[in-house]
Amino acid sequence: MDEQKFDIIIEIRTLNGGLTRYLKDASPNSRIVSYDITPQIEHAQLIECGIEVKIVNIFGDKEVTNQEALDILKSSGKKLILCDGGNKPNEFNILSQYVKSGDFIMGHDYAKTSKYFREHINGRAWNWLELEDVQIENSCAEYNLVD
Repeated sequence: MDEQKFDIIIEIRTLNGGLTRYLKDASPNSRIVSYDITPQIEHAQLIECGIEVKIVNIFGDKEVTNQEALDILKSSGKKLILCDGGNKPNEFNILSQYVKSGDFIMGHDYAKTSKYFREHINGRAWNWLELEDVQIENSCAEYNLVD
C-alpha cells in the first residue's frame, strides 16, 4: 500500500474488522467506508478509530441501490474497492461499473483459476477460493479493467 495512496477505501463486509484495521494502519489518511449487513461488537472500536462502518445492503440485482454508497463511488479522488462479502463475483461485477481511471478494485479469496489455486495457494497461503477470472472477465472487458 506504500506505492498507492487512496483518498477513499470502500470495503464490502467488515465482519470483526481485521482487514479494516490493517487498512487504517496502512493508509491513515484515507477515508475508509466499510459496508456490512450484520452488526458486530467490534464495529464500535472501528468507528472510534475513524472508520465509517455502515450496516446496510448497498446492492440490488445489477447495481448499487444505496444513494450514499453511490455518492461515494461516484465522488472524485482515487479509490480502492475491496469485495469481501458473501458473493464476491456479484460484488465485483456490480462495483466494477463505478471504477474510474486510477482506481483499484480487488476481490478477497481470489485466484486466477481454480487450477492455479489448487497448485499454488490452497494450504499454503489460504484455503478459500471464492473469486476467479472466469467469474469477472466480462466486467473486466466491458469496463476496460486491467490486471
